[in-house]
Amino acid sequence: MPAEKGASLSAGTHTAIGALAGAVEVCVMQPMVGIKNALQEGRPIPRSPAMLYRGLTINATSMAPITAVQFGSARLLEQTLNAARGGGQLSQGERIAV
Repeated sequence: MPAEKGASLSAGTHTAIGALAGAVEVCVMQPMVGIKNALQEGRPIPRSPAMLYRGLTINATSMAPITAVQFGSARLLEQTLNAARGGGQLSQGERIAV
């Protein structure tokens, strides 16, 4: 995505994107977590999707706000740095800090 298009998104939009990203991450990784836990506890590896996705709702609802705050605060910090500099592109050091 070109920097000009990404720069137009608000902190609120980034927060919503972060919440969605956190929920998607949990949905993708949940089966692997289930398998890992079964192996660590010496249980048989679950084969049914119902068992692999057990606890999905609570995990997604706990992860979504965390990533939402991370994405939103990063965007807010980027906007604050831009305003303090008088606009323009952030330096490499500033981009790493954000």
